[in-house]
Amino acid sequence: MKKNIVVVGAGYAGVVTAQKLAKRFNRTDYQIVLIDNHSFFTYMSQLHEVATSRVEPGHVQVDLGMLFHDTENVKIVTAFVEQIDKEHKTVTTSIGEIEYEKLVIATGSQVDDHNLPGVKEYTKQLRSFEDAIDLRQHIKGTIRQGAMSLDSEEREAKLRLVVIGGGFTGVQLVGDLIEQRRVLAEANNIKEGEISIHLYEQDSAILKMLESDELTERGESYLRRHGVFLFKEAQITEVKENAIVLASGYEVKTATIVWTAGTRANIDGEWWGLKTGPQGRLLVNEYMQALDEQDVYVVGDAVAYRDPARIIEEDPNSGWIPQNVEMGEAAADAAVSSIMLDLLDKGQRRSFVGNYPGFVVSVGAHYALGTAYRLVGIPFKKGLPLSGFVGSMVKHANNLYFYARITSGYKMYHYLLDEFFRTPDGRTPFFGWTSRMGNVLWSLPLRIIMGIIWILTGAVWGSGIFGLLASLIGWMLFLGLFTTMAGFIGFLLGIFMVTVGQGMTVSSLLMPFASLALMNGAGRSVGLDFWVIPYLEKRWGKRRYGEHKSKYNDLD
Repeated sequence: MKKNIVVVGAGYAGVVTAQKLAKRFNRTDYQIVLIDNHSFFTYMSQLHEVATSRVEPGHVQVDLGMLFHDTENVKIVTAFVEQIDKEHKTVTTSIGEIEYEKLVIATGSQVDDHNLPGVKEYTKQLRSFEDAIDLRQHIKGTIRQGAMSLDSEEREAKLRLVVIGGGFTGVQLVGDLIEQRRVLAEANNIKEGEISIHLYEQDSAILKMLESDELTERGESYLRRHGVFLFKEAQITEVKENAIVLASGYEVKTATIVWTAGTRANIDGEWWGLKTGPQGRLLVNEYMQALDEQDVYVVGDAVAYRDPARIIEEDPNSGWIPQNVEMGEAAADAAVSSIMLDLLDKGQRRSFVGNYPGFVVSVGAHYALGTAYRLVGIPFKKGLPLSGFVGSMVKHANNLYFYARITSGYKMYHYLLDEFFRTPDGRTPFFGWTSRMGNVLWSLPLRIIMGIIWILTGAVWGSGIFGLLASLIGWMLFLGLFTTMAGFIGFLLGIFMVTVGQGMTVSSLLMPFASLALMNGAGRSVGLDFWVIPYLEKRWGKRRYGEHKSKYNDLD
């Protein structure tokens, strides 16, 4: 019978840890049991895009069965964890007990309400997939109600969007709200300026974690230029059902309050008998073992660890590692090496080595701010400031890197489609120039004509390889079968014709670039691709990644 290494939590750190453990413990007596209350992984860094309808909800989801389809020694369990018994080495879940040899806690973080009255009851949050969906629906519905209201006070309150917290999550959400405001205004027949966006930050500046006054000033300037009401050093004493109360006693009336003012551990470590540090996070040693625990490890946002390399003697609060994906992966490396040494007597114990490449925060689709301490392998000791379009491109590169780290090329392909080529309302870094949700029906005449031209060209060229290839391209275009592939091959063959064969004529130039234009999926309209592509996607996806489920219990 297989022995269990249990990982609790399927966020980024939990998934990466499970992947690393699966690789190290392949063909051994151990299996990895990944427990989470969801059947899917959520890319938390893009929840603000879902909440503001910039991308569809599926954009940030990856089914866990798909992630581990080819990994036989990973068992997925969809359940709530209720208790940990360290003495008997068991995890009690909502579907029963699971024994473990080693336990890895990767439960992430939740919103910290700082014990402020009304936060739990009356604010929206953005720390889970459910939060993003709830906020997405709330924004659309509330703005619609405000636009239809005949009561001026009610109308103003419902058209006022309040975000509390000027860190990464708050600023990214506000950046996307700026762009969504235009869409909401058009959909509800109101002026864009009637929808007001307020950002409240208790510190003297937003985005303090960028460690650059110049960058924070740029960020504040960008928000103000785009009509955001920014309030710094704002002291909020209470949140009511339809208002926030400032220290002065003044009440800001609003129907939308989003709380993004800090996070804390997503578990009660003390209840589980584990030592806790700042924000309730679990204290660990340099090997990511929970303090005074031999068989319990912690990775990801739940970790409280002071990196000796970052401690400043005169600052007792310095050195605590930030909660981001780079730290999650570094913690996973340390934990996996120790677990492997303990259970297999292989390798050596590795202490935590922080990876600090910097931060990039998007402010909508067109703008970003960040500081890079390493970029394309080049170190920048004092940090390289990033902003605007360049910052936005670096942000997308980071997202693609992390998708590549845990998912597949297929998911990366769809990331590019969603962010650059099939994004509604022009919300791309290129202001919509690369994105068009167009009807391919208008490509039908061109597709038919180009198919006939390629067939005739193939007949002229004869039975040689180029003649057969030209004929194949022609029939594929004419029938609307694999038209994207046919268009690409036609483009390459047409360029070859221009450079080697026919020379630079109008007709020779037409063929490659007309073929290129048909790579837009033209076969989906009155073509075989209408049936063939969805069928192949479904069958190939199921065979390659398995069938997606809403609930897993691979231990049954």
